[in-house]
Amino acid sequence: MLKINKIKKEKNVNNVGAISIARKPQRNTITNVGADAHVYPTTKKCNIGVGADASVCPSTKAYNNRRGTGHRAQEPAAITLVALVITVIILIILAGVSLNLALGENGIFTKSKQAVDKYKDSAQKEQNEMDNLYNTLVGLTDEGADTVAENKPNAPVIPKDLPENTTMQLVKYENGAWVSDTEGTSWSYVAGTGNEDNTSSHWANAKVTIDGVESFFVWIPRFAYKITYYKDADKTPVDEDTPTPTQYGKIDVVFLQGTGDTYIDEEGKTQTAKRVTDEGADPKTDYIVHPAFTKTQKEDGTLTYDNGEWSEELAGLWIGKYETSHTGCTEYATSGEGTLNENKIKIQPGITSWRNDTIGNFYTAAKEYEANLNSHMLKNSEWGAVAYLTHSQYGRNGKEVGHNDSSNYITGTGNNDATSTGNEYGIYDLRGGACEYVAAYYNGGSTLSTYGSSFASQNGTSDEYATVYTGTTASSNYKKGDATYETSGWNSDYTRFVYSDSPFFYHGGDYYNVSYAGVFYCSGGEGVSSKWFSFRLCLAVM
Repeated sequence: MLKINKIKKEKNVNNVGAISIARKPQRNTITNVGADAHVYPTTKKCNIGVGADASVCPSTKAYNNRRGTGHRAQEPAAITLVALVITVIILIILAGVSLNLALGENGIFTKSKQAVDKYKDSAQKEQNEMDNLYNTLVGLTDEGADTVAENKPNAPVIPKDLPENTTMQLVKYENGAWVSDTEGTSWSYVAGTGNEDNTSSHWANAKVTIDGVESFFVWIPRFAYKITYYKDADKTPVDEDTPTPTQYGKIDVVFLQGTGDTYIDEEGKTQTAKRVTDEGADPKTDYIVHPAFTKTQKEDGTLTYDNGEWSEELAGLWIGKYETSHTGCTEYATSGEGTLNENKIKIQPGITSWRNDTIGNFYTAAKEYEANLNSHMLKNSEWGAVAYLTHSQYGRNGKEVGHNDSSNYITGTGNNDATSTGNEYGIYDLRGGACEYVAAYYNGGSTLSTYGSSFASQNGTSDEYATVYTGTTASSNYKKGDATYETSGWNSDYTRFVYSDSPFFYHGGDYYNVSYAGVFYCSGGEGVSSKWFSFRLCLAVM
């Protein structure tokens, strides 16, 4: 054991472990122990450490500076720098490991999302089973026999809180006129069978009155669709070697319950349709929820409108029963040409449609019609919803609608054959009359700012009122349900995609093109004022 003896008779001993240190009080203090021990002058008492943790008295630093580098305490700078570098490297490695654990293929976030998806799927399956059980119980009659639950459409939505100058009510056709349907029992969506024309459906109709001006709309319930392609008009099934889409096909529709994606199949069981955003969703094999009724939310919570969606899930849409006119329109074609001015939108039969104005002005007027009804110009997706339901078993069951051949663009021309249902309850002017612009465009177009600056722009993006296309090739830029590429050439309707000089979509064809006009007619225009072009109104009521 190391011991330092007393000096004279006075002592000041600090004990550290088994080592005792005696200090001479006159002027000297001993620090450290062993061969490297130094004696430093001090006038103050100081507790002394031992070994690597030895303390330095307050006066030591000054003394070391006076004595020069030969007697300085050891400098930790180099060791500290190396330690810092090593620490940083370790932290980087740990950060990489942490990120991989959090964001990697098997990371926390990925596993969490998978767990959420599995929970949703499980919850949906459980709900389907409950619905099936409910349908079975409801289907039991007093005699105990089973009846299969039916696939029924959503009832038409009539908003309650409207401005004082605005009313909306269901109507029915009675004795040659539209009258109030207070019971709400006049409408029905009846499926056709076989290859025969279907004229049995009575789609729901409503009358909107704003400041005394009446306009008529037709209800398109929320639905999912499936497409079957054929080789020819005789409906020869396609084989694996047949490229699709073909110029022949049928559309099968199932109505969805509420604002969800479930439907009742032919066996009375609850099934779930796929979304256009689902991986592998294919209308040739799956029922696809038509995007016009849907709300699509990204993982970060933001909404996307790339496929023509809406800001909320919709039970259905109200579509203008005729091409849009205004209060200045009469039976003379020229009365419907030019800007709206002081006139107000009116959607009625027997008058010329509003034409010869830019697509930008049409778009603005449609939104200003009634904001409380979310009024707007039809988008591609909404035209597609009308066209698909018209062609389905709940519309004309594959038969092409009649043609509006009025050279004066008189709305409702063509009698009942020229409607989506083959009777008074359908939508008119879908084939012929005027060409109908929609709020959909190619965002590389050269005329966007000239004629559509109210909603269109170079490199613009989709919103709930307008849909953007980023290319001009139909096969790689179409959107499911938009009645462009999926149904190209059906009924011999003319089809051409948008391009730079004609970036705005339009549909239906005009009165002159009898052979090529129809619900699947699609082309592109400049958006310029022209007597050939009108538009149609849509209400997204929630």
